[in-house]
Amino acid sequence: MKNGELIQQAVTALGDTELSRQLAQLASTHACFANAEINEPIFTLRGQDRLSPKLVKRWAEKADKNGAPKQKVTGALDIAAQMNEWKPRRFPT
Repeated sequence: MKNGELIQQAVTALGDTELSRQLAQLASTHACFANAEINEPIFTLRGQDRLSPKLVKRWAEKADKNGAPKQKVTGALDIAAQMNEWKPRRFPT
């Protein structure tokens, strides 16, 4: 079972509530999370992390060289640019 399927079950069980709407939005806007298997390790980088733009850009470069779909590479580069503009920025603590 994938996280997205579990989220959909929770949304249905919760009915029309704010929490169910937030869960549905999470599943629809974060496909990586929704498509992950339950208990599959996931690593999240936040925009405020000073290291994140460079790491995401490096990932995109490697993904491109290894044949990842252009849309995925472009999306990652767009996120890296947005992270670079995020304020405030700091090193992980």
